[in-house]
Amino acid sequence: MATTQYNQIFKEEVLRQLLNRGDRTIADVAVECNVTYQEVRNWQRSPKLMRRLQERVVILEDNLKKMETALPSYSKSPASNGGKS
Repeated sequence: MATTQYNQIFKEEVLRQLLNRGDRTIADVAVECNVTYQEVRNWQRSPKLMRRLQERVVILEDNLKKMETALPSYSKSPASNGGKS
């Protein structure tokens, strides 16, 4: 039986979905992503994959903070409420 090779980005996306799964099970996420439960568990247990995912989360959180700091008045501008005061 041939094994399927998944690229790094796909694996990270599956793990991201796993971290944000809410009340869904690991098996539910695996089925939605069309991979086996065991593959998802192996990826979840991979320190390298999880570290990369955590690094990306930190970068995204930092970028979000920078954007919020750079645009504090944007949400209060007249254009953001349809031009109504």
